[in-house]
Amino acid sequence: MRLHQLTMTAVGPFADSQVVDFQRLAESGVFLLEGPTGVGKSTVLDSITFALYGAVASDSADLARMHSHFAEPDVTPEVILDFSVNGQQHRVVRSPQHQRPKRRGDGFTTENAAVALFRVKDAGATELITDDHKEAGIRVQELVGLDRAQFSKVVLLPQGEFSRFLEADDDIRRKLLTSLFGAWQYDKITELLAEEAKQAKVRITEQKNSVGEARAAALEAAALSEEQVELIKEIDPAELTNELKSIGAVLAQEVTSAGSVCDNADRERQRAEKEATAAVQRKERIDSVLEFARRQREFAATAERRTRDQTQLAKARRAVGPGHTLTSLNGAIATQMAAETTAVELAGSRDELERWSANPDGLREHLTKVGDTAAKLGPAVTDEEALPAKKTKLAELQAEATDAHKQLQELNEQKKQLPELISDHEEQVNQHKERADRVKVLRESQVRLTSQLSAAKAAADLQPALVAAQDVQRAAIDDHQRARSHHQELVQRRIVGMAAELAGQLQSGEPCVVCGSTEHPQLAQPDDQAVSEGQIDSADAKAKQFERERDQADKNVADLNQKLAARRAAASDARWEAVQAELDKVIGQLQQAEAAAADLPRLRAKLAGLQEQREHNEQKILNITGHEKELTTRVDSRQQEITDLDKQLAELRENFATVAARRQNLESKRRQLDRLQEAISALNSAVTRVDEQRAQFEQDCKKAGFKSLSNLQDALLPEDDLRQLASVVEEDDVEKAGLAELAKGKELQGIDPDSVNADEVTATANAAEAALHKAQTAADEATRRLAKAEGRAERFGQAMSRVEESLAELDRVTALAEPIQELAGLAAGTRTSRQGRIALTSFVLQRYLQQVVIAANRRLTRIAGGKYELVQNDAVQRATDRTGLGLQVLDRHTNQERSPKTLSGGEKFYTSLALALGLADVVQAEAGGAAMDTLFIDEGFGTLDPDVLEDVIEVIDGLRENGRSVGIVSHVTELKERVSERIKIRRPQQDGPASIEVIA
Repeated sequence: MRLHQLTMTAVGPFADSQVVDFQRLAESGVFLLEGPTGVGKSTVLDSITFALYGAVASDSADLARMHSHFAEPDVTPEVILDFSVNGQQHRVVRSPQHQRPKRRGDGFTTENAAVALFRVKDAGATELITDDHKEAGIRVQELVGLDRAQFSKVVLLPQGEFSRFLEADDDIRRKLLTSLFGAWQYDKITELLAEEAKQAKVRITEQKNSVGEARAAALEAAALSEEQVELIKEIDPAELTNELKSIGAVLAQEVTSAGSVCDNADRERQRAEKEATAAVQRKERIDSVLEFARRQREFAATAERRTRDQTQLAKARRAVGPGHTLTSLNGAIATQMAAETTAVELAGSRDELERWSANPDGLREHLTKVGDTAAKLGPAVTDEEALPAKKTKLAELQAEATDAHKQLQELNEQKKQLPELISDHEEQVNQHKERADRVKVLRESQVRLTSQLSAAKAAADLQPALVAAQDVQRAAIDDHQRARSHHQELVQRRIVGMAAELAGQLQSGEPCVVCGSTEHPQLAQPDDQAVSEGQIDSADAKAKQFERERDQADKNVADLNQKLAARRAAASDARWEAVQAELDKVIGQLQQAEAAAADLPRLRAKLAGLQEQREHNEQKILNITGHEKELTTRVDSRQQEITDLDKQLAELRENFATVAARRQNLESKRRQLDRLQEAISALNSAVTRVDEQRAQFEQDCKKAGFKSLSNLQDALLPEDDLRQLASVVEEDDVEKAGLAELAKGKELQGIDPDSVNADEVTATANAAEAALHKAQTAADEATRRLAKAEGRAERFGQAMSRVEESLAELDRVTALAEPIQELAGLAAGTRTSRQGRIALTSFVLQRYLQQVVIAANRRLTRIAGGKYELVQNDAVQRATDRTGLGLQVLDRHTNQERSPKTLSGGEKFYTSLALALGLADVVQAEAGGAAMDTLFIDEGFGTLDPDVLEDVIEVIDGLRENGRSVGIVSHVTELKERVSERIKIRRPQQDGPASIEVIA
């Protein structure tokens, strides 16, 4: 993967868009990312990671820092990264979740994160691949070949990370290797195998329980004794099947014996059943003969009654027709009498009835006259009923006219008051608008004063540190001066004592190095206060140490003075208490202005409402004035209408209270006359019906042979009695026919009922049935025993099958479990393999670390001049699990292994760098050989001496093979002199935004 261009807008310390063109930096292969601490170098690296993965490199970092506090609130924070993989260029555009101003009203709203992944075509056109967060993450990881954790370790070699990795214990090193190489999958496999082994053990236990349950069911089906059951329970599963088969054979023999007994009992039952059937049939025949003789005797005794019943039934059937006619005649006479009574009541008297009956035309004329008069009164009744409503409506109109007059008075009063109210509200709106217009200015002042207050407080907080640093500086100066004075004193004493030292070096016969004489008559003697060269060197080293401490103290004081000056400048040299007071004042004014701005719409709405009310009232006054005039006219018209109607109704009432009462009286008379006319007609019809029924009755009696009414009444029977008598006669006929039919049957032939002993025949039949019952009981018992034996044998057979199936399943489950348990033990390191007891994950990580060490040593040997080499150390033991993730440094000069912690700062840096580069090589190879054509190395070069720095630069130069670009994040001056291409980040003002310049 190669980076082409990075564009950051409103991100971190960058207020506006900043572009980093990696293509311009690619030709030399090595470039610097440089700038003061905190200026935004990490933001560039975080923006690359965020564009690709939607998160920054550090797990502990907050995505909120991606949104720049220097940018305008309405500018969307955005990162655009152009990169290519295998020659195909892509572009990813990503924005973090952030707050933006609301489009309507005040305040802020949350804007969700957004992403878009494009494919860049040859002509520069783009094709959208996806704008879904999850899918974009998957596609980017497929393209790059690394997840975010791997990318942050392989492409962005982090500051201090691999130094910690070099010195870390096995647990920390194991976590990093697991994350980079996805070794958690082997932990997952180990867990899955352990779970499978556990489940396999459970399945074996469950199947053993199933075997035990099947064996218990088989023993229960066999109904063995407790002693036999206990003996069989102790039998080994391998012998269980043979023992159960023996029991099955015994049960089969019991079934055969029970079947033989059952067959004999059934033959005996069949013989007894045949004898009982013959005896019962003879008894039933003799009972039939005796019953026939009894019925013949009883039928002969009823001959006289049967003759009498037949005669009475014939007369009663002839009287049915005349009886019905008599009933109709009596009904017609009753109807005539009822019609006559009703007519008399309606006419008022029998004489009046006779008068109207004799003059039906006069009755019709009188009825018509009464009806016409009542009909003519109908409209007057309607007017009379409507009169109260008309009067009520008149009262309502009068009240409405009064209300309209009252409203008109109130509106005129409001018309006088509204101008003053409108003027007051216009003044309030203007005042609130003036306050609301100051919101923006006050907010800007609040932001400025807040920043100034922060700087002032920071300056105040920095003052104690400066005082302390100055104290340290003074102490360091004193220590340095004392050390230099001590060193000079020792040098002076050394010069004084050099004669004695030279005398001590003279040999007899050898020339003096000063005078050349071979004779040394008077040698200078050493003084007790003599100073050795070692003491001077020690004092000089101590003085230099104090000098370095003094330089560092001077630097600390200078740095603090610089920071204090910058913060005071940012605070405009104001004290934080004064800034706080001014800020509080501005906040109070801002709150008032915001309150006025918030209340301004309400006041404007109220003012508009008053103005609208004024216009509405004027129109309403015009409307109500016209309405009042209309109501007055309608009241006068209604009053006249009611007066005229009262006069008309008084004439039509006559002597009645109301017109409706008079009309109701006429209607009642009309209905009575109408009913009288109908009653006279019904009476005439009833008289005619009686005459007709009397003639028909006389004719029917003559035809049926009844000479008088009394003869007819003697023959008549009620319907129930007639039906009962007919039923008795019919039963007698049926009994007569039945006896005649029985007399012809063969069953009654050849048996004399008088010579038969019925008790003897009954006793013989009862004895045969008792013998049959006994044989049936014996056969049932034999059948029950056979069924019991067969059921026990069948249940035992089924249980035996389950035992065999359970044993076979136990063998199958055990066979399947053995390889799983073996694999789980090997993966967990609880079983010994050729490599000893070592867990699967530890084994895999050892091999990865071995590859990393080999790759790292290729560079470390070159940087260290062959002095150092990384080696794996297997000394760490965790119970029985050998991790093999220890790292030692082999010193080729002494051939001794050393802890990485014993290395100097520079040695530790280049060893860590070699380890990081080796780890990157292995991770890339494991990721499918994906080429990382852009690489960043963060800090650490300041700990190197010039020679080692030269070697490190040569190693980094070697990384440029095949067109790779390497970015170095560093402050080291020597690197700036060696590397001309750079990404330069500067902040023109201490508290202002940063900017980027690409120098290539």
